[in-house]
Parts: sequence; structure tokens; C-alpha cells
Amino acid sequence: MNNLGKATITTLEIAEMMEVEHKRLLRKLDGDKDRKGYVQILTEAQMGLSDFFIPSTYRDSSGKENKCYEVTKLG
Repeated sequence: MNNLGKATITTLEIAEMMEVEHKRLLRKLDGDKDRKGYVQILTEAQMGLSDFFIPSTYRDSSGKENKCYEVTKLG
């Protein structure tokens, strides 16, 4: 995962704390065919996505690389 010197927490950790599936949390961030996600909304508003969410990856138990985000305090 990325380490940019900012205090962050991963979306995996947030999903666990909120007791929701990680894929559902990612859907809220990335959006889907029916609605925009927070990432698109912030990008369109030119609000500096990396101030809130930093794209990253993690490896699951099978070794597959999956998408996640590092979330800053603002995020």
C-alpha cells in the first residue's frame, strides 16, 4: 500500500469497523452505472481526490491483487 506520509486508514479497515462488505464500500466510492461515487464527485468538483482518498491495492489470501483506498482524516 502507498505511504505518502499522511495518516490514513484503509477501506478494508473501515469496512470491518462498519461491519459492511468491502465491495459495498468501494461501490459507494467508485459509483456504479446508476449513480456517481464519491471519487467521481470529488474529481468533477476539482477538490483534490488525494486529500480524501488515495488509490491503493492489497493482496488477498490467494495472492490476488485487489483495489482499495487509503482514506485520510478528511475522507
